[in-house]
Amino acid sequence: MIVFLGLDGVLRRETAPKYRLEAPLVAQFEDLLYELPEVEVVIISTWRDVFGIQELRGLFSSDVRLRIVSRTRTIPGLHEYPRQVEAEAWLREHAPDAPWVAVDDRPELWRPGAPVIPCDPAQGLTEGACSKLRAHIRSRAPNRDLVK
Repeated sequence: MIVFLGLDGVLRRETAPKYRLEAPLVAQFEDLLYELPEVEVVIISTWRDVFGIQELRGLFSSDVRLRIVSRTRTIPGLHEYPRQVEAEAWLREHAPDAPWVAVDDRPELWRPGAPVIPCDPAQGLTEGACSKLRAHIRSRAPNRDLVK
């Protein structure tokens, strides 16, 4: 399972300093990853235009860094749903058959009906969003017995 992860509005609330993740939000996301070992993370945030993959990995604890497998790239041109286009391009290149979900504060950048867990940019990743993400991932786990 691939999680396309936005950072602004998810792990950094809109009132926090720019390019600085908030430890409680990161900890909550990492706790979820510990529960779900089959999840790999692809950064779809605009931070990918500022930071390389190693720097992005460095924002997470050492045992989670290896699960930050990649970042998307900007697809030139005007697109009605740019994050969807970026995610689909990444999937075609790296994991064409992988199930996926996105966590983002900008659901309007995704096609209607896309598997997106929206976050309020003023609150970031809440318990409610984590619960929805957990439920989505568990419902699509290839072997639900392995995911408790």
